[in-house]
Amino acid sequence: MTSESTETQVGRFVKPTFTEEEIAQMHLAAQAWKAEREAADNRHRAFMARIPKRYEGAVLEGAPHGDALAKWVFAPTDGVILTGGIGTGKTWLASATLKAFMAKWTCSGRFITAADYIDECREGNKEAYYSPRVLVLDDLGKERASEYVTSCLFQLLDKRVSTHRKTIITTNYTHRELLERLVVDGDTTTAQAFASRLKRFTVVKVEGADRR
Repeated sequence: MTSESTETQVGRFVKPTFTEEEIAQMHLAAQAWKAEREAADNRHRAFMARIPKRYEGAVLEGAPHGDALAKWVFAPTDGVILTGGIGTGKTWLASATLKAFMAKWTCSGRFITAADYIDECREGNKEAYYSPRVLVLDDLGKERASEYVTSCLFQLLDKRVSTHRKTIITTNYTHRELLERLVVDGDTTTAQAFASRLKRFTVVKVEGADRR
């Protein structure tokens, strides 16, 4: 056996040889496959998170406050509060942040409005929202305050903060207005406890005209 054949054969099998161009094409194909697989995984996570259809295409890139929220995704505090007027894009940003967080940390997430969460509590499903690594609680403050409602919301936030789960909140109200809406019959106890859980949340003020 010649020296050349020993370099191109291993046992009874011939080692394949490729040109630099072929190797480059294989690398590109592998990268394309990986990108498509990641995109498919992200779509599946978005579906499982129950992000509304109109927000499935939400992305942080190029969006107002997108850079700040992207930084939060990489170094998150306990959560984010997106506050601003009606139609300013808070839910879009929350959905985009949820998607980015799930993709970055390869984790579970959920999206639910505050009103729907209260309905879930009444149906005995509240604990299902304690465990997702990241949760969007949309339109907080619209629900009519009652002892039951404020207790459900406080328990959710308390459980999530104490277990290092991240929560993304959208609201039309300022921090003070939101806490005032949690006061029931003059009793500020729950509202104050709620406020204490928000201390390490990042506040993002979303301004602008109604985009709806």
